[in-house]
Amino acid sequence: MERDAVQTRWTVVAWWRAPCLAGLLLWTAGSCTGKVEGAGDAGAVDAGAVDAAPSDRGPRPDNAAWDSSKKAPDVGKPKPDKGKPFSCALPAAAPTLKPKVWQHPKQPHAGQTAVLSVQSRVSPKPSKAHALSVTLINSAGKRTSTTYDVAGGKYWVYHLPVAKLAAGENCVIVRRGSTVEVARKITAAAPAKLPRGNGVWKVTRNHQWTCSEQPTYGNFLKVKVMDQAGKPVKGAKVNIRWTDDTVYPVKPDKSAGSWAAHKHPKQLTTGSDGKASLTTPWGTGIRTPIDAKPGYLMFTLSVAGGASDTAVELTSGLWETTNAGCNYCGKYGVNVYGHWSYTVEFRRDTAAKQVCEVPTDHAGQKKCGARHLYHDPKHTSCRPVQ
Repeated sequence: MERDAVQTRWTVVAWWRAPCLAGLLLWTAGSCTGKVEGAGDAGAVDAGAVDAAPSDRGPRPDNAAWDSSKKAPDVGKPKPDKGKPFSCALPAAAPTLKPKVWQHPKQPHAGQTAVLSVQSRVSPKPSKAHALSVTLINSAGKRTSTTYDVAGGKYWVYHLPVAKLAAGENCVIVRRGSTVEVARKITAAAPAKLPRGNGVWKVTRNHQWTCSEQPTYGNFLKVKVMDQAGKPVKGAKVNIRWTDDTVYPVKPDKSAGSWAAHKHPKQLTTGSDGKASLTTPWGTGIRTPIDAKPGYLMFTLSVAGGASDTAVELTSGLWETTNAGCNYCGKYGVNVYGHWSYTVEFRRDTAAKQVCEVPTDHAGQKKCGARHLYHDPKHTSCRPVQ
């Protein structure tokens, strides 16, 4: 079974569904073993963090850090700022991984973390992921990172966070050893001023459900919005934003037609208790694309109509077994293909001075270690409000 073809189901009131698939990836009762299986050139793979043990694989993302001492000999030093906009010369890429690259967000602002999803289209796929590094050069200097995550499947897909973007040009070089696999410029805009207004909606909880909380054959997204006193806010609009690298139209299974981008849920509205939710009991419905794309369906949450934190690291699935062979829940029907439920809570803060991207607490991944997707665990992206 190939990760590239795994997809997430939706119903009219659905959040996501993570079927266990066989053959052409159609789920049938009793077909799910709760264990990742491989087929063809994919082998028995999953989307776990890169195992640090084999010498040719990268370090686990949660143990990685920026290393400013690493050099990029084929890239010149950043040009000094003498009143002119910063610019840098990119090295010539000589890729051996046949990379296909997606970027989120497509139009980032300064201080934000961008993510490059790099799919290695080498076939047959190597049995082990390669060790990569990312060098960022901008007006603030040069930094090199080995923080990333890897998805398995027909091809390896590397999710590479690029933190601390500066206004203007940012030159990003992805290397495998000394080989330049990807070289591109990311232009970041100066962040727009955010008025505080009646307060900032702060994320007070971004909880990934534990294995004991996660239901069998079902997934949930539960949201709550509160005022500064902790009382529920009725009628609050919570934006659901799919990452910019989501590929449309959504591919169908036999029970449903394709979905275009406009049919994905974009917003939730809270009731009198300040709550809203999406849920799916696994059944017929729509699948969102994994297939040979960036690897996961990712989304963020924020409160509309004012300055708001953004809940990040919300995903349709991570596989239930890591590359190192650790199974998160180890129970049939729970967390199949690594799909998780989440509870996200917002509370108005009238004294807050900034909005931030707030990662999940990774509670469901405690057994095997946290996976960081579309987020740099060494850096929190924030911007001021006025």
